[in-house]
Amino acid sequence: MTLMTSDAEDLLARLSGALEGEGDPLDALVALRALRGLLASWEPALIEEARAGGASWASLAPALGVGTRQAAERRYLRLRPREDDSLTREERVRAARDQRAGDRAVAAWARDNASELRQVAGRASAAPGLSSGG
Repeated sequence: MTLMTSDAEDLLARLSGALEGEGDPLDALVALRALRGLLASWEPALIEEARAGGASWASLAPALGVGTRQAAERRYLRLRPREDDSLTREERVRAARDQRAGDRAVAAWARDNASELRQVAGRASAAPGLSSGG
């Protein structure tokens, strides 16, 4: 992160110089574009760090300047680096939400059928010819 921080400091110095009349405005615009790219790469990484540290989407929403947990998650999904170049930003959002919906459906089915699943497992483990050894 140190190299990126020093890059940001250099870019900010170029911008400040141009705004104070001591630098080239065209160079400052190039620096501004580079700084935007650098900041854009930091945001998803910081969101991931916050989530890994236990931050909820609801707590991230105000920090990201959005109103809801759904908007915070959507922003992250749209910003994170692409794993698959064939998906658009919105398709990545939809795919992540579909995956979670599928996981919830499987968990609900297993919960609803837990008793029957335990019975089937009990009958299978009691079947003759099965050994408990490896």
